[in-house]
Amino acid sequence: MIPQCRIRGQIRVGNLEVLHSKTNAIALRRQVGMIFQKPNPFPLSIGKNLELPLQEHGIRERHQIKDVGLWDEVKDRLQASALALSAHRQSSGLVLGARN
Repeated sequence: MIPQCRIRGQIRVGNLEVLHSKTNAIALRRQVGMIFQKPNPFPLSIGKNLELPLQEHGIRERHQIKDVGLWDEVKDRLQASALALSAHRQSSGLVLGARN
């Protein structure tokens, strides 16, 4: 991903070699979830940040967004940048993605 970056060694999850060129990153993310201390949304719209994890897991319903108490606050700002949300609201949206 980063041309100047050099990696040695292995990272394995079970029998899967994470750094192997043939490893399916989407399938790997479905098996491994990470929650960071600081929210880390994609530099996309609020709507896209909420939809991406749902799409990746094949979920078409949005009721989970309402479950974390986020929908009423963002329903009129779905095209705005997710980076403009407070850290608390960023983490609510990201935890939503991690729990699916």
